[in-house]
Amino acid sequence: MQEIAQSAAEALVNLSSGWKLSQGLVAAGAVEKVMGFLGKPGYGCNKLLVMLLVNITQLESGAEHLLQVCSPPCTRSMV
Repeated sequence: MQEIAQSAAEALVNLSSGWKLSQGLVAAGAVEKVMGFLGKPGYGCNKLLVMLLVNITQLESGAEHLLQVCSPPCTRSMV
């Protein structure tokens, strides 16, 4: 199962380098889903998920989604 997840994450990282697919990923809720997976114990694809976030947050809409998902909990935990 881990190999499948890693292969899928690698494919998404590669495909998300194009702005058109990145827009689709943002619209499909990828930012929220990726943030939900990050930091889960036993999930070995964190580096790939961060790379995916880097690609999709280069779009303004992706960055806005990241800020919406992250703002309240992240700012509280950073203080």
